[in-house]
Amino acid sequence: MQPLWGKLSMSEEPENPSDEDSGRYDSQAVLGLDRDRIPTLAEWQSVVDRLGRVDDELNYKRGELMDLSRELSGTRFDLSTREGALQQTERKLEIAEKELAELRESLEQARDAEERATRENEQALREKELAEQGEERIIREINHWHKQVTLDWKGWFEGETLTVDTSGVRHPVLLEVDALRRRIRQELDAIEPIWLAHGKGVQKQLEDEHRQLEIEIEELRVRKSDQKADSAELENTLNSLRRDIDDQIRRAQHSSRAGLFVEIPERLEAMVIAQDRELTFLRMLIERVEYIEKVIAGHSRTKYFKEISLDLEEMRRRFSDILEEFHVEPFRVEPDSALQLSQQDSVTILERKGWGNREFIEQAFQPGIVDRVIRPGYRIKESGKDCILRPVEITLANSSAHEE
Repeated sequence: MQPLWGKLSMSEEPENPSDEDSGRYDSQAVLGLDRDRIPTLAEWQSVVDRLGRVDDELNYKRGELMDLSRELSGTRFDLSTREGALQQTERKLEIAEKELAELRESLEQARDAEERATRENEQALREKELAEQGEERIIREINHWHKQVTLDWKGWFEGETLTVDTSGVRHPVLLEVDALRRRIRQELDAIEPIWLAHGKGVQKQLEDEHRQLEIEIEELRVRKSDQKADSAELENTLNSLRRDIDDQIRRAQHSSRAGLFVEIPERLEAMVIAQDRELTFLRMLIERVEYIEKVIAGHSRTKYFKEISLDLEEMRRRFSDILEEFHVEPFRVEPDSALQLSQQDSVTILERKGWGNREFIEQAFQPGIVDRVIRPGYRIKESGKDCILRPVEITLANSSAHEE
């Protein structure tokens, strides 16, 4: 700090050195003294007092300035501290924003995963339902197959019933199928050696029989067409015979009593011929019906039988209708019944040609006990009188005819 008098005597350099008057500070003018005269002691004392007050005020202001400087420093420190805290907070906020963005991304991924899991769950449920439906369908098919196979192999089991413990099992039919498989395997184990030894020959024999059956079927087709033509021709012949018989009967009824002895024998002869033709026709129909029934029974399981089965059944039905129209009916004799002489015209006794032979020879009628019926007889039953078309063929007991 400079002395007061030095401050009072100092003169500052003017801003513009060219102007001395304007550049100098007059200390007396500053102190409020008149420069044209010498100040008095009281004036100087007043100046000193004023300067002291100014100096005190200056010191006070300096103290306030120092306080303000300290406060400013503290404020700056607080500001720098708060700026640091603010920067930390900003960094934390950035980190929090990043974490929030990551959480939002994770949340979106979790939502996507949840939606995907929901779709997969729904798809799994649909697949489960379809699998259960497919399982039920397969179980139904297996059950149907099991029943069919059981029926097919029923004759091999000789009345044996397969029992399986199915307690606590969801699908018992699977155990039943396995038991059936093992049982069939037992039968096949017994058959397999025979098949390996003779299977090729049996297969060749079956192929030959199959070809023979095809030939027979083709012959049946040809014969069927021929029989249709024969049937139509026979029907026309039968109708013509009926008309001739009716004409002959009417002519015989209207003839004179004198000419009756002449015309009747000729007319009766014509009627007998017509009747013989009619009986021959009916016997031929009977043979046709039996032949068709034999064909149906012998070839019903062949592959090509279905193609002609309806035609054969229709032909048999038509022939049977014709026989029924003429009141033709089959008749038999009961086994173990005794033959009477009155049955001589209606019964034919047969006997085998020899042991193991399937052919029969006719024997003379003799009383005896009926063993079995070989073929039924046919008769025309009308107005209480029977006309035998074919006798019933039998074998007698205790004869070689029934030895197998």
